[in-house]
Amino acid sequence: LSQVPANLQPSFGDSGPLASGVVLACTLATAFVAHYNAPRFHAELADNTVKRFNTVVGFAYAISAIVFAVVAISGFLTFGQHGSGFILN
Repeated sequence: LSQVPANLQPSFGDSGPLASGVVLACTLATAFVAHYNAPRFHAELADNTVKRFNTVVGFAYAISAIVFAVVAISGFLTFGQHGSGFILN
C-alpha cells in the first residue's frame, strides 16, 4: 500500500455502532432467508427424504468450505506474510 498515493488509499474511518448494527442486520437477514427457504428447497428436492436433504446440505457446506479454502490459500500464496489477517486493514 506504500506505493499507492495517499488520496487513492482506502479509508474506512470509525465504523461506530451504526455500521456494526447494519452488519448485524445483514447477517440476521441472510440467516432468516436461508431458514425461510429451507422447507421449499426440501419440497423441490427429488426423492425428498430427510436423509437426502441432509446429504445435499452437507455437500453444499463442503463445496463452500473448499471454495473458501482455495481463496484463502491463493491469497496466502500470493501475498505471503505481507497479508493481514483482517483484509480491510
